[in-house]
Amino acid sequence: MVDGGTRRCVLRSDAPGEVSRGADPGRMRVAWNGEHWAVVWSEVIDDEPAVFFARVDADGHRPRPPLRVSERRTHASAPAVVWNRTAWSVFFTGGLREVGDLYQARVASRGSAVGRPWRMTRGERLDLDPAVATSGTETGLVWAARGPDQRWSIYGEVLDRWDRPRSPLTLIRNSSLALGAVELGWTGQEWAAAYVTAGREVFGVELARLDPAGLMHGSVRRMTDTRLGDVTAEQRFAIAWNGQRHGLAWSELRDGQRQLFFRWISPRGNPLTEPQRVGLEGDVAAAPALVSVGDGTLVLAWESERDGDRRVAVALLDEEGVPQREPVTLRGVEGVATRPALAVSADAVGVVTRSERGISFHRVTLGACRR
Repeated sequence: MVDGGTRRCVLRSDAPGEVSRGADPGRMRVAWNGEHWAVVWSEVIDDEPAVFFARVDADGHRPRPPLRVSERRTHASAPAVVWNRTAWSVFFTGGLREVGDLYQARVASRGSAVGRPWRMTRGERLDLDPAVATSGTETGLVWAARGPDQRWSIYGEVLDRWDRPRSPLTLIRNSSLALGAVELGWTGQEWAAAYVTAGREVFGVELARLDPAGLMHGSVRRMTDTRLGDVTAEQRFAIAWNGQRHGLAWSELRDGQRQLFFRWISPRGNPLTEPQRVGLEGDVAAAPALVSVGDGTLVLAWESERDGDRRVAVALLDEEGVPQREPVTLRGVEGVATRPALAVSADAVGVVTRSERGISFHRVTLGACRR
Protein backbone atom coordinates (compact mmCIF):
# COMPACT_ATOMS: atom_id res chain seq x y z
CA MET A 1 0.00 0.00 0.00
CA VAL A 2 1.17 3.52 -0.76
CA ASP A 3 0.39 7.01 0.48
CA GLY A 4 -3.09 8.03 -0.58
CA GLY A 5 -4.45 4.48 -0.39
CA THR A 6 -5.80 2.64 2.62
CA ARG A 7 -2.52 2.83 4.48
CA ARG A 8 -2.51 4.70 7.80
CA CYS A 9 -0.03 7.42 8.68
CA VAL A 10 0.93 9.53 11.66
CA LEU A 11 -1.09 12.64 10.87
CA ARG A 12 -0.71 15.30 13.50
CA SER A 13 0.23 16.10 17.07
CA ASP A 14 -1.68 18.16 19.60
CA ALA A 15 0.15 21.07 21.19
CA PRO A 16 2.77 19.71 23.61
CA GLY A 17 1.99 19.70 27.30
CA GLU A 18 4.57 20.33 29.99
CA VAL A 19 5.26 17.37 32.27
CA SER A 20 8.28 18.70 34.20
CA ARG A 21 10.56 21.72 34.33
CA GLY A 22 13.44 19.84 35.94
CA ALA A 23 16.94 20.60 34.66
CA ASP A 24 18.44 18.10 32.19
CA PRO A 25 16.11 15.14 32.90
CA GLY A 26 17.53 11.66 32.60
CA ARG A 27 15.98 8.45 31.25
CA MET A 28 12.22 8.60 30.60
CA ARG A 29 9.57 5.94 30.10
CA VAL A 30 5.83 6.13 29.35
CA ALA A 31 3.06 3.50 29.60
CA TRP A 32 -0.72 3.30 29.07
CA ASN A 33 -3.18 1.47 31.34
CA GLY A 34 -6.38 1.76 29.30
CA GLU A 35 -7.43 5.08 30.87
CA HIS A 36 -4.36 7.31 31.17
CA TRP A 37 -0.62 7.49 30.59
CA ALA A 38 2.11 7.29 33.23
CA VAL A 39 5.43 9.09 32.67
CA VAL A 40 8.51 8.34 34.80
CA TRP A 41 11.92 9.98 34.64
CA SER A 42 14.97 10.89 36.69
CA GLU A 43 16.37 14.34 37.35
CA VAL A 44 18.74 15.98 39.82
CA ILE A 45 17.15 17.93 42.70
CA ASP A 46 19.50 19.74 45.11
CA ASP A 47 22.44 17.63 43.88
CA GLU A 48 20.42 14.46 44.52
CA PRO A 49 19.39 12.19 41.59
CA ALA A 50 15.70 11.35 42.04
CA VAL A 51 12.89 9.48 40.24
CA PHE A 52 9.53 11.12 39.48
CA PHE A 53 6.10 10.02 38.27
CA ALA A 54 3.39 12.01 36.47
CA ARG A 55 -0.07 10.98 35.35
CA VAL A 56 -1.15 12.27 31.94
CA ASP A 57 -4.85 11.98 31.07
CA ALA A 58 -6.13 10.56 27.79
CA ASP A 59 -6.43 14.07 26.33
CA GLY A 60 -2.73 14.72 26.97
CA HIS A 61 -3.04 16.97 30.04
CA ARG A 62 -1.31 16.48 33.40
CA PRO A 63 -4.00 16.81 36.13
CA ARG A 64 -1.69 17.17 39.14
CA PRO A 65 1.97 17.97 39.94
CA PRO A 66 4.61 15.25 39.55
CA LEU A 67 5.17 12.82 42.42
CA ARG A 68 8.67 12.17 43.73
CA VAL A 69 8.85 8.36 43.87
CA SER A 70 12.30 7.88 45.40
CA GLU A 71 12.88 9.00 48.96
CA ARG A 72 14.94 11.98 50.00
CA ARG A 73 18.58 11.44 51.02
CA THR A 74 18.80 8.60 48.50
CA HIS A 75 20.07 8.48 44.93
CA ALA A 76 17.81 7.07 42.20
CA SER A 77 17.87 6.86 38.40
CA ALA A 78 16.84 4.83 35.30
CA PRO A 79 13.13 4.29 36.08
CA ALA A 80 10.75 1.91 34.31
CA VAL A 81 6.96 1.68 34.75
CA VAL A 82 4.22 -0.88 34.16
CA TRP A 83 0.53 -1.24 35.11
CA ASN A 84 -0.05 -4.36 37.24
CA ARG A 85 -3.90 -4.22 36.90
CA THR A 86 -4.36 -2.49 40.28
CA ALA A 87 -1.61 0.16 40.44
CA TRP A 88 1.48 1.45 38.66
CA SER A 89 4.70 -0.40 39.51
CA VAL A 90 7.79 1.79 39.21
CA PHE A 91 11.21 0.12 39.17
CA PHE A 92 14.48 2.04 39.43
CA THR A 93 18.14 1.84 40.38
CA GLY A 94 18.85 3.34 43.79
CA GLY A 95 21.02 3.53 46.87
CA LEU A 96 21.89 5.66 49.89
CA ARG A 97 25.05 7.30 48.51
CA GLU A 98 25.18 5.84 45.01
CA VAL A 99 22.97 3.68 42.82
CA GLY A 100 23.55 -0.06 42.85
CA ASP A 101 20.36 -1.90 43.88
CA LEU A 102 16.92 -2.29 42.32
CA TYR A 103 13.95 -0.68 44.05
CA GLN A 104 10.23 -0.95 43.43
CA ALA A 105 7.46 1.50 44.31
CA ARG A 106 3.73 1.58 43.70
CA VAL A 107 1.65 4.53 42.56
CA ALA A 108 -2.15 4.60 42.60
CA SER A 109 -4.08 5.39 39.43
CA ARG A 110 -4.71 8.94 40.72
CA GLY A 111 -0.95 9.52 40.95
CA SER A 112 -0.36 9.20 44.70
CA ALA A 113 2.22 6.95 46.38
CA VAL A 114 1.16 3.59 47.81
CA GLY A 115 3.55 3.03 50.70
CA ARG A 116 7.31 3.47 50.54
CA PRO A 117 9.71 2.08 47.91
CA TRP A 118 11.35 -1.21 48.84
CA ARG A 119 14.69 -2.68 47.89
CA MET A 120 14.53 -5.77 45.67
CA THR A 121 18.24 -6.66 45.48
CA ARG A 122 21.27 -6.44 47.74
CA GLY A 123 24.83 -7.67 47.70
CA GLU A 124 28.24 -6.87 46.23
CA ARG A 125 27.15 -6.59 42.61
CA LEU A 126 25.72 -3.39 41.13
CA ASP A 127 22.19 -3.91 39.75
CA LEU A 128 21.37 -1.30 37.12
CA ASP A 129 18.90 -0.04 34.50
CA PRO A 130 15.73 -2.15 34.90
CA ALA A 131 13.31 -2.73 32.03
CA VAL A 132 9.77 -4.07 32.40
CA ALA A 133 6.88 -5.37 30.30
CA THR A 134 3.52 -6.96 30.98
CA SER A 135 1.85 -10.07 29.62
CA GLY A 136 -1.49 -8.69 30.78
CA THR A 137 -1.45 -10.74 33.97
CA GLU A 138 2.22 -10.81 35.02
CA THR A 139 5.23 -8.50 34.95
CA GLY A 140 8.55 -9.33 33.29
CA LEU A 141 11.64 -7.64 34.70
CA VAL A 142 15.20 -7.63 33.32
CA TRP A 143 18.28 -5.60 34.23
CA ALA A 144 22.04 -5.32 33.83
CA ALA A 145 24.52 -5.99 36.63
CA ARG A 146 28.25 -5.59 37.22
CA GLY A 147 29.92 -7.98 39.64
CA PRO A 148 32.89 -7.42 41.95
CA ASP A 149 35.02 -9.27 39.36
CA GLN A 150 34.05 -6.51 36.87
CA ARG A 151 32.13 -8.97 34.67
CA TRP A 152 28.73 -7.93 33.36
CA SER A 153 25.49 -9.90 33.47
CA ILE A 154 21.87 -9.66 32.36
CA TYR A 155 19.29 -11.01 34.82
CA GLY A 156 15.57 -11.60 34.50
CA GLU A 157 12.55 -12.73 36.48
CA VAL A 158 8.77 -12.79 36.21
CA LEU A 159 6.50 -11.40 38.94
CA ASP A 160 2.85 -12.25 39.51
CA ARG A 161 0.25 -9.56 40.19
CA TRP A 162 1.28 -9.54 43.87
CA ASP A 163 4.94 -8.99 42.84
CA ARG A 164 6.01 -12.48 43.89
CA PRO A 165 8.68 -14.15 41.68
CA ARG A 166 7.33 -17.10 39.70
CA SER A 167 10.72 -18.82 39.58
CA PRO A 168 14.32 -18.32 40.74
CA LEU A 169 16.32 -15.46 39.24
CA THR A 170 17.51 -16.26 35.70
CA LEU A 171 21.03 -15.43 34.53
CA ILE A 172 20.51 -14.53 30.86
CA ARG A 173 24.06 -13.56 29.88
CA ASN A 174 27.47 -13.19 31.53
CA SER A 175 30.43 -11.58 29.78
CA SER A 176 33.63 -9.59 30.16
CA LEU A 177 32.00 -7.14 27.71
CA ALA A 178 29.82 -4.38 29.08
CA LEU A 179 26.13 -5.31 28.83
CA GLY A 180 23.28 -2.90 29.25
CA ALA A 181 20.56 -0.63 27.92
CA VAL A 182 18.14 -3.54 28.26
CA GLU A 183 14.65 -3.59 26.69
CA LEU A 184 11.91 -6.16 27.30
CA GLY A 185 8.78 -7.17 25.42
CA TRP A 186 6.05 -9.82 25.46
CA THR A 187 5.19 -11.65 22.22
CA GLY A 188 2.07 -13.39 23.49
CA GLN A 189 4.04 -16.60 24.05
CA GLU A 190 7.40 -15.60 25.52
CA TRP A 191 9.49 -12.70 26.80
CA ALA A 192 12.04 -11.07 24.49
CA ALA A 193 14.99 -9.30 26.16
CA ALA A 194 17.30 -7.18 24.00
CA TYR A 195 20.48 -5.44 25.12
CA VAL A 196 23.68 -3.78 23.90
CA THR A 197 27.16 -5.32 24.07
CA ALA A 198 30.10 -2.93 24.27
CA GLY A 199 33.83 -2.67 24.80
CA ARG A 200 35.74 0.45 23.83
CA GLU A 201 32.83 1.06 21.48
CA VAL A 202 29.31 -0.32 21.09
CA PHE A 203 29.46 -3.68 19.29
CA GLY A 204 25.87 -4.72 18.64
CA VAL A 205 22.40 -5.69 19.86
CA GLU A 206 21.54 -9.20 21.07
CA LEU A 207 18.22 -10.94 21.78
CA ALA A 208 17.47 -13.51 24.48
CA ARG A 209 14.16 -15.35 24.90
CA LEU A 210 12.49 -16.38 28.16
CA ASP A 211 9.51 -18.68 28.61
CA PRO A 212 6.39 -17.40 30.43
CA ALA A 213 7.90 -18.35 33.80
CA GLY A 214 11.11 -16.41 33.06
CA LEU A 215 13.41 -19.33 32.24
CA MET A 216 15.80 -19.24 29.26
CA HIS A 217 14.31 -20.47 26.01
CA GLY A 218 16.65 -21.09 23.08
CA SER A 219 19.99 -19.40 22.50
CA VAL A 220 21.09 -15.77 22.45
CA ARG A 221 21.15 -14.26 18.94
CA ARG A 222 22.89 -11.17 17.61
CA MET A 223 20.52 -9.00 15.56
CA THR A 224 22.94 -6.46 14.07
CA ASP A 225 25.73 -7.18 11.57
CA THR A 226 28.54 -4.68 12.14
CA ARG A 227 29.87 -2.69 15.06
CA LEU A 228 27.61 0.21 15.90
CA GLY A 229 30.48 2.49 16.93
CA ASP A 230 30.52 5.41 19.38
CA VAL A 231 30.84 4.93 23.14
CA THR A 232 27.26 5.77 24.17
CA ALA A 233 25.05 2.75 24.84
CA GLU A 234 21.96 4.61 26.09
CA GLN A 235 19.00 4.58 23.68
CA ARG A 236 21.04 3.10 20.82
CA PHE A 237 18.23 0.75 19.76
CA ALA A 238 14.51 0.03 20.06
CA ILE A 239 12.56 -3.18 19.51
CA ALA A 240 8.83 -3.92 19.20
CA TRP A 241 6.70 -6.98 18.40
CA ASN A 242 4.11 -6.57 15.62
CA GLY A 243 2.26 -9.84 16.22
CA GLN A 244 4.44 -12.00 13.93
CA ARG A 245 7.99 -10.63 14.11
CA HIS A 246 10.18 -8.09 15.85
CA GLY A 247 11.00 -4.71 14.39
CA LEU A 248 14.48 -3.48 15.34
CA ALA A 249 15.75 0.09 14.91
CA TRP A 250 19.26 1.16 15.87
CA SER A 251 21.76 3.97 15.36
CA GLU A 252 25.25 3.49 13.94
CA LEU A 253 28.18 5.86 13.72
CA ARG A 254 29.09 5.95 10.02
CA ASP A 255 31.43 8.44 8.36
CA GLY A 256 31.47 10.47 11.56
CA GLN A 257 27.67 10.86 11.65
CA ARG A 258 24.93 9.00 13.53
CA GLN A 259 22.57 7.22 11.14
CA LEU A 260 19.41 5.22 11.84
CA PHE A 261 18.61 1.75 10.47
CA PHE A 262 15.67 -0.67 10.64
CA ARG A 263 15.18 -4.38 9.94
CA TRP A 264 12.71 -7.16 10.70
CA ILE A 265 13.75 -9.95 13.08
CA SER A 266 12.27 -13.45 13.40
CA PRO A 267 10.71 -14.61 16.70
CA ARG A 268 13.95 -16.53 17.39
CA GLY A 269 16.14 -13.46 16.87
CA ASN A 270 17.35 -14.07 13.31
CA PRO A 271 17.50 -11.13 10.86
CA LEU A 272 14.82 -11.42 8.16
CA THR A 273 15.70 -8.35 6.07
CA GLU A 274 18.74 -6.27 5.24
CA PRO A 275 19.28 -3.05 7.22
CA GLN A 276 17.38 -0.13 5.72
CA ARG A 277 18.42 3.44 6.44
CA VAL A 278 15.72 5.60 8.02
CA GLY A 279 15.61 9.35 8.42
CA LEU A 280 15.58 12.54 6.40
CA GLU A 281 18.41 13.05 3.95
CA GLY A 282 21.16 15.20 5.44
CA ASP A 283 19.91 14.89 9.04
CA VAL A 284 21.71 13.27 11.95
CA ALA A 285 19.38 10.50 13.22
CA ALA A 286 19.64 8.79 16.61
CA ALA A 287 17.76 7.68 19.78
CA PRO A 288 15.04 5.48 18.22
CA ALA A 289 11.81 4.44 19.94
CA LEU A 290 9.30 1.87 18.61
CA VAL A 291 5.76 0.82 19.50
CA SER A 292 3.23 -1.51 17.87
CA VAL A 293 -0.10 0.08 16.87
CA GLY A 294 -1.83 -3.09 15.63
CA ASP A 295 -2.48 -4.50 12.15
CA GLY A 296 1.19 -5.53 11.95
CA THR A 297 2.44 -1.96 11.82
CA LEU A 298 4.83 -0.02 14.04
CA VAL A 299 5.34 3.63 14.87
CA LEU A 300 8.96 4.77 14.93
CA ALA A 301 10.16 7.97 16.59
CA TRP A 302 13.71 9.27 16.52
CA GLU A 303 15.82 12.32 17.29
CA SER A 304 16.56 14.27 14.13
CA GLU A 305 19.10 17.11 13.98
CA ARG A 306 20.15 19.52 11.26
CA ASP A 307 22.27 22.67 11.76
CA GLY A 308 21.84 22.40 15.53
CA ASP A 309 18.03 22.21 15.31
CA ARG A 310 17.01 19.18 17.41
CA ARG A 311 13.49 17.78 17.06
CA VAL A 312 11.75 14.40 17.12
CA ALA A 313 10.34 12.81 13.97
CA VAL A 314 7.45 10.32 14.16
CA ALA A 315 6.40 8.01 11.32
CA LEU A 316 4.38 4.86 10.79
CA LEU A 317 6.27 1.97 9.17
CA ASP A 318 4.58 -0.20 6.58
CA GLU A 319 4.87 -3.99 6.34
CA GLU A 320 8.20 -3.62 4.52
CA GLY A 321 9.62 -1.33 7.21
CA VAL A 322 9.38 1.75 4.99
CA PRO A 323 8.40 4.94 6.88
CA GLN A 324 5.65 7.22 5.63
CA ARG A 325 6.70 9.86 3.15
CA GLU A 326 6.38 12.87 5.47
CA PRO A 327 7.09 12.20 9.16
CA VAL A 328 5.42 14.40 11.76
CA THR A 329 7.90 16.70 13.52
CA LEU A 330 7.58 17.29 17.27
CA ARG A 331 9.02 20.16 19.28
CA GLY A 332 8.69 20.51 23.02
CA VAL A 333 7.30 23.50 24.89
CA GLU A 334 10.72 25.17 24.47
CA GLY A 335 10.96 24.41 20.75
CA VAL A 336 13.44 21.54 21.26
CA ALA A 337 12.70 17.81 21.44
CA THR A 338 15.11 14.90 22.00
CA ARG A 339 15.19 11.32 23.32
CA PRO A 340 11.62 10.14 22.58
CA ALA A 341 9.71 7.47 24.53
CA LEU A 342 6.47 5.91 23.23
CA ALA A 343 3.27 4.20 24.36
CA VAL A 344 0.06 3.54 22.42
CA SER A 345 -3.56 4.03 23.53
CA ALA A 346 -6.74 3.02 21.71
CA ASP A 347 -6.66 6.00 19.33
CA ALA A 348 -3.31 7.76 19.71
CA VAL A 349 0.39 7.43 20.44
CA GLY A 350 1.77 9.15 23.51
CA VAL A 351 5.24 10.56 22.86
CA VAL A 352 7.42 11.96 25.64
CA THR A 353 10.37 14.17 24.69
CA ARG A 354 13.00 16.02 26.67
CA SER A 355 14.98 19.22 26.43
CA GLU A 356 17.67 20.70 28.65
CA ARG A 357 15.01 22.22 30.91
CA GLY A 358 12.18 19.75 31.07
CA ILE A 359 9.89 17.10 29.63
CA SER A 360 7.00 17.49 27.19
CA PHE A 361 4.11 15.15 26.32
CA HIS A 362 2.72 14.94 22.78
CA ARG A 363 -0.53 13.20 21.80
CA VAL A 364 -0.09 11.99 18.21
CA THR A 365 -3.07 10.71 16.18
CA LEU A 366 -3.16 8.23 13.28
CA GLY A 367 -5.36 8.26 10.18
CA ALA A 368 -5.51 7.67 6.44
CA CYS A 369 -2.46 9.03 4.62
CA ARG A 370 -2.85 12.34 2.85
CA ARG A 371 -3.01 12.28 -0.94
